[in-house]
Amino acid sequence: MSIFNKCYEYTVPDHYKALGIYPYFRTVEESEGPIVKMEGREVIMAGSNNYLGLTAHPNVKLAAVEALLKYGTSCSGSRFLTGTIDLHVALETRLAKFVNKEAALLFSTGFQTGQGVLFPLVGAAILFFQTEITMRVLLPEIYWAKLLAAKWCATSITT
Repeated sequence: MSIFNKCYEYTVPDHYKALGIYPYFRTVEESEGPIVKMEGREVIMAGSNNYLGLTAHPNVKLAAVEALLKYGTSCSGSRFLTGTIDLHVALETRLAKFVNKEAALLFSTGFQTGQGVLFPLVGAAILFFQTEITMRVLLPEIYWAKLLAAKWCATSITT
């Protein structure tokens, strides 16, 4: 008996795929901003970070090509481990100037933001109010910061 038998016997995704309602790993055939083509149909891509459609903007594409030629396909890891490149510094400098602050620090994921901002800033004796739509990425930070989390429904507040 293999330790993986339980995995092999798990067929719930197959059931939903057969029904045509499995929402994961759908192939995007064309992507031009927030509208993509999947299964031959144009649909609104509500699950991406490209809600402004900037990934298809000619200036963004040109900058990506220039960065590819200068830096290669990747920084090979996070800034924390493999170093900050001059693009990071330039963007942070411009953003800080834009918001009239001394400095800015960028995080490439919501998880990193929680690690770098929420956890260090709050401390143990803070009451953290979370709504029913609190991003799941914040839940580990709530736990690690030993925050007392209280759920509340934003729609129940009267103005």
